[in-house]
Amino acid sequence: MYIRTSHWRCKAQFAEESVELFEDLVFRTMENEPECLAMQLMGEGESRIAVTVFSSESAYREWKQRTAHIQGITDAFAHMYIDGEPPRPFDYPILASRIFQRR
Repeated sequence: MYIRTSHWRCKAQFAEESVELFEDLVFRTMENEPECLAMQLMGEGESRIAVTVFSSESAYREWKQRTAHIQGITDAFAHMYIDGEPPRPFDYPILASRIFQRR
């Protein structure tokens, strides 16, 4: 499993729209990506963090290489960014990992 986060700041007047657009555009875009396991938008105040969970780091890297629509998603949210500052993605190499199977 590999988790990618992207951090951005949202203008207050677009707080609700950011959630609606994420649910509509981003979920719809990623639902056909078989290696994408989960997505979340988290936030408080102006802070937003988009979290995407891929099946593996290699699956994420392959997706990133072949994806042209990431800029389209970034552009769709552009009017919401404080000071026009786009998201800052964080892609860290995995140093240690364990997935717990709980029932």
